[in-house]
Amino acid sequence: MLAASGAPSNEVNAYVRDAAARSNAADTQFFRAVLAAIAAQRKRSPEAETATVHRRQSAPQFGGPSATHARATGVTVNLWADRLLKQKGTSVKPFEPTSVLIVDGPFRFSRNPMYLGMVLILAGIALALGTLSPWLVVPVFMWQIMRRFIVAEEAKLAAAFGNRYIEYRRKVRRWL
Repeated sequence: MLAASGAPSNEVNAYVRDAAARSNAADTQFFRAVLAAIAAQRKRSPEAETATVHRRQSAPQFGGPSATHARATGVTVNLWADRLLKQKGTSVKPFEPTSVLIVDGPFRFSRNPMYLGMVLILAGIALALGTLSPWLVVPVFMWQIMRRFIVAEEAKLAAAFGNRYIEYRRKVRRWL
């Protein structure tokens, strides 16, 4: 993956560049579809709404402790990782160059703590809504993030940091 000079090979550079190009248009479509699904969930018939009210009496409310805890944990993990990346002087943006391999803070538990935080926020919203359909968004979101960002980011990190990143990847799981 590394050229003799220690720089990423043309193959790695091409892979990262192609991943970035593919993700831009598809991401817009994906997030529009997610927003449309959420809007459709909110626009139910009065009969369905009455059934939901009866069912939600035992489900956590939007401010319920489980939902609130999941969302608060997600926001906290995101802010913690963001602050650490900025303190170490490396970019938060997925396809910008990475200058430092960070292995402390939330990166001790997850190779992708910011994406994990986003998943926790989505799970908190799904808990708060108290129905099954919002849970469909969570695995789809995880799959899209992994496919569109994580794979390219990991290739870029392996090319930039070599064995240090490979060892880190062996010790720390992608999500948790």
